[in-house]
Amino acid sequence: MKVQYDKFEGGRSLLDTPALQALGWGRSGVGRAAFDSPDEMSTDANPMKVYIAAPYECRAYAQLLQPQLVARGCTVLASWLHAQNPDGDGEARLDLAEIDQANLVVVLNPPGFERAGTGGRHVELGYALGRGKTVVLVGAPTNVFHHLTTIIRVPDHLELFETVAAIAGATMGR
Repeated sequence: MKVQYDKFEGGRSLLDTPALQALGWGRSGVGRAAFDSPDEMSTDANPMKVYIAAPYECRAYAQLLQPQLVARGCTVLASWLHAQNPDGDGEARLDLAEIDQANLVVVLNPPGFERAGTGGRHVELGYALGRGKTVVLVGAPTNVFHHLTTIIRVPDHLELFETVAAIAGATMGR
């Protein structure tokens, strides 16, 4: 079953945006095939709970990943992806609470953001590590903490999906 997760309102493809193309995650970096709906995975009463951390400027890309993770049997905890105003004490506390609830924290580290962004994803990564969460880094490691042996590193979203499925299968008894 093919599901189109990559459309803005009005029919323009998110994969065609200059921002994602500039990051190397646009049409050539993502590809429509990756966003075809995967075979249904059975979900149990306690699905894998995933928090997505990313540069705010890459929120649209993170939003594309959300339905793909859900289709793989995950519950995505990342209210900031759909918040109207994600700044403030309440929003920060909600992000930390969602990390506490998550089994897995996915950290997007796209090209061009190695030393850029507001730093929220770095705080979220540190918090997740301090709480003993399983962390998957998507993209190249760009700071000393990305090299910790406890962090699973994958180059792109395709390998992310495979890794999440493997982790979910191992931890959820599938």
